[in-house]
Amino acid sequence: MKKFLLILLCVHFLCDLGLSFAQSENESNTTSSDSQNETTPQTDQTNNADKTADDDRKSMQLANADKFVKPTEDWTEHVISKSNRQFNFRSVPFGKFSEYKFILSNPFQEVLHIAEVSSSCSCTSAFVLDGKDTLQTYDKTAIVARLQSVDHSVGQKNATITIRIDKPLPAVIQLNTHAWIRSDISFSISELRFDSVESGEEKTRTLTVDYKGRNSAWRIVDAKCTNPHIEPQIEATQVYPNQITATIKVKLKSDMPNGEFTDRLVLISNESAEWRELPVVVRGRVGVTISVAPETVFFGYLKSGEASTTKSVLLKGSQPFKITKFICDNPAVQCVAELDANSPAKQIHLLPLRYTNPATGDGKPVNGKMEATVKIETDLNNLTPKFKVLMESIKD
Repeated sequence: MKKFLLILLCVHFLCDLGLSFAQSENESNTTSSDSQNETTPQTDQTNNADKTADDDRKSMQLANADKFVKPTEDWTEHVISKSNRQFNFRSVPFGKFSEYKFILSNPFQEVLHIAEVSSSCSCTSAFVLDGKDTLQTYDKTAIVARLQSVDHSVGQKNATITIRIDKPLPAVIQLNTHAWIRSDISFSISELRFDSVESGEEKTRTLTVDYKGRNSAWRIVDAKCTNPHIEPQIEATQVYPNQITATIKVKLKSDMPNGEFTDRLVLISNESAEWRELPVVVRGRVGVTISVAPETVFFGYLKSGEASTTKSVLLKGSQPFKITKFICDNPAVQCVAELDANSPAKQIHLLPLRYTNPATGDGKPVNGKMEATVKIETDLNNLTPKFKVLMESIKD
């Protein structure tokens, strides 16, 4: 009996000891948890501050992305994207030529200058359109790739066009063209031309395609042009013992806008996809025209009250003309030169412009940016060429 009572006392003592230990551990955990809960807001505030700082830095990087060239990245991707650096001419008849324009732009504040353009193959010449090798901010130009078979060569022709840039930083851009020169097809003319077409006038030109291959079922089945004002139509197909001749009628519609144009007409045969497209160059001029270069003038990044450097705009007419009036919807854009109505008419005018960023008043740019339209009134058939002007303000 005594032994039994002793055992009960021992069990009770151990239970009380275990309960006390559990309570102590729970209190310790609660204290630790409370301590963590007290420090968590401070940690969150620190993390939020770091995140805000990162967001601000990213915003600043995005805001300045198009201002200056960054030598640490492939900045030429902004000049012409890598996805636009290749072109396939497809099939080109022997002895004829085809053209394609690679468009380059300058989104940077610095001036971009093309020092040299060269081609790896004599079948393809490359040059800067109109010799425009210097690009101001937001300006554009084109590298023309002109394919023509030479030295009686036919078959696959690949060319690498190398563009060497020396400003704002030295860089090299490579473009690639592909074509298949074939001897079994010939065109009646090298290109379709619509020269000196009057405004609102409809004109037609005719092109014949001769096929002297082995496929007696060969046909031109379709003709397309990306310009909606040029309408091609298959007029007739004649089959001879050793030749098939297709006649294509190409109409320049009366609603073609005034100005010079260069487009590509694509004839489509019933051959396989690799061979079926046959390009034809279509170019011409409609009406009396005045061209503007650049089409967008960027005055730069200016502080409040600061004036820009003088920017020049080139106006070129198909005939001599006079500038009678300068109009801009923003009075801060000024023509530096004095317009003299009694001065002789000229075919080329160089118009100097300047912009003064207002310090106060209604003319202050909204959100730090200014965009306006300039209209030039002339005495040439009442033509009024237009172009855009841009500016971005910066904090003092």
